Amino acid sequence: MITRTASSATAATSTTTVHSSVRRRAFAWSTEALISASCPAIPGSTDPAGARAAAAASASPSPIRARCFSRRGSAGSWTTPRAASERSPKGCSGLADLSVAGASGSSTSGSASWPRSCSDISAPRPSRRDRAQTGAQAPLWTLPALTPRCENVCTDGKEPYYRRDLARVHHLGFAFHANECAPGILRLLEPVLERQGLVVELGCGSGLLTRHLVDAGHRVIATDASPAMIELARELVPDAEEIRELALPDDAIPDADAIVSVGHVLNYLPDEPSIERALRAIAAALRPGGIMAIDLCDFEYGRARHDAPNLGKVTDDWAIVTSFATPSPDRFVREMAIFSRNDDGSWRRDDERHDNVLIDVAGVPALLREHGVDATIGSAFGAEHLPDGLRTVVGRKSV
Repeated sequence: MITRTASSATAATSTTTVHSSVRRRAFAWSTEALISASCPAIPGSTDPAGARAAAAASASPSPIRARCFSRRGSAGSWTTPRAASERSPKGCSGLADLSVAGASGSSTSGSASWPRSCSDISAPRPSRRDRAQTGAQAPLWTLPALTPRCENVCTDGKEPYYRRDLARVHHLGFAFHANECAPGILRLLEPVLERQGLVVELGCGSGLLTRHLVDAGHRVIATDASPAMIELARELVPDAEEIRELALPDDAIPDADAIVSVGHVLNYLPDEPSIERALRAIAAALRPGGIMAIDLCDFEYGRARHDAPNLGKVTDDWAIVTSFATPSPDRFVREMAIFSRNDDGSWRRDDERHDNVLIDVAGVPALLREHGVDATIGSAFGAEHLPDGLRTVVGRKSV
């Protein structure tokens, strides 16, 4: 059993901070009250308040890079005026401290219902004053009607992580972690490369680390639980040995001479026993003399982000805004609103909630030792600088 103490933290990105007065309400505010002051009405909008929502992202406070979204017409698609996508847009004011605002609206788009898996987002209850004035008992925020993307959702009722839109955004905008970890991991795997051993990657995502491994000459089986990520990885690394879906802790890990993983993949499992099962499975799948190199979030990961402001990033074709929460010392939650441009120039929105289980990483070596793996905890695979609370676990299985 991995004992619970404390330590862990999440990767910072080139993003925009959100004012503290709105960061806790980014997914629960009233459009009329908040956005009307920031974005003027856009002609053609049929929402009572102009259905104005905004995403702003810039490392510098001025000039700002912002995009104003307007939910247009009964179909509920999103539009954005050209001026709003340019530097210091005349159509938007006061956006430097604003990341995103959710708009109240219908949950349908024409005759097509927006899938529950995209709209089942938790939100704070209304304030006591709001409840007294309106009698409301449900959250003020509801998902606006957007253009549906059926491939974004699971039809079996499960909520997959990294559906199509977020998978694409992660691939295009957040490659830095895999790229920074790759040199250190490649050095650790040099003995495996010399004997042409097999590398299994867990949680390969879009194949960013996989690409580095294959380019270095490694034979790689890359795996991920997200069908959207698997699709991207197959496009990026068609010369990998194999790219397949694999969901821990239940799916069997192929026997390997090395098992690697970056992006705190095991922390996405539902609880600590599941993480322990996955660690045992990794140890069992390693061949004698095999090497493991993974990263895990410690308790410090959550503590370092307690009261963290919302973060946003915007490009011409997509925007993302993330809200953070630490509901308990061993839980770290991200709620993300993802905006993507449709082919006709309108925008669609998807929302994902990612729950990470934090553990006392210091207890991992003892667990692995029981299964023949001598492991150490570190702060990096090589020379890269990892964020607070993200620990490396590097080990070797006894011969």
